[in-house]
Parts: sequence; structure tokens; C-alpha cells
Amino acid sequence: MRKMVTRMSTYAPTRGPSLLNAILHHKSKELNEDRIAGNHLKLKDIQEEVDKDTNLDVSSMSKQRQKELIDELIDHHMLKSQGSCSNNRAAALDAHQNIKAITLEVSLCVFDIKSVLTSNVDEEPFSLHWHLFFCILLTQSR
Repeated sequence: MRKMVTRMSTYAPTRGPSLLNAILHHKSKELNEDRIAGNHLKLKDIQEEVDKDTNLDVSSMSKQRQKELIDELIDHHMLKSQGSCSNNRAAALDAHQNIKAITLEVSLCVFDIKSVLTSNVDEEPFSLHWHLFFCILLTQSR
């Protein structure tokens, strides 16, 4: 409520990746690599595994290893944010646009072929060839 009254910005600056998040990400990839998508371990289980793992102890980890883990997390974030479908909404929009384009191409081809078949072939002998060429060109350009 205070933000609405004072007109403060509701957007916060993004934070950099922390070492704890990088360790959790690394352990999550390690534990979930052979599991199917709906059967991944929960965060609580991954945290328990990190606590048991002595190789991921922050106090004994070298600076180089810490940097490697953070870089791995940054690379993962960059891939997820700049991929072709960075979230479910983007994937749905992409699928919708593809279906819309395919439907338009098919309807154009069907309309062109119907108009050619109903026209007088004696007056326009090459009309059918041009329309078929146009339909083939449209479908191969995708």
C-alpha cells in the first residue's frame, strides 16, 4: 500500500548469482540428470544432499572451483533467458504463430486450386501450372 501512495517503483534491480545457488544448481543437475521431467527431486531433498556432500563445502572449496560453479549457473541463466522459448507463454505463442502461418498457406493453396479448377481452362491454359507452382513455393519457403 505504501508503494502505491508514494509512487515508488515496484521493480527491483536483479541480483547476481550467489555461491549457494550455484552449488544447489550443480547438485540438482547431478542428481536429476537421469530422472524424467516430472520426477525431479525437490529443493529440500537437494539441500539435504548438498549438506551431506563434503566436496561442496564452501569453507574448503577453492576460489577457482567457486568461480566455475557460478559461471555454470550464469551460463544456464543466459540459455534459459535467451532461448527460443524461454517460458511456457513464449512456447505457446510460437506454436500459435506456426499454426496460424500453416493454416494461411494451406487455405491460400486450396483457394487458388479451386479457382483454377472452376475457371475455363481453354482461356488460361497455364493458370493451373502457375497456381501449383505458387503453392509449392509457399510450402517450401517454410
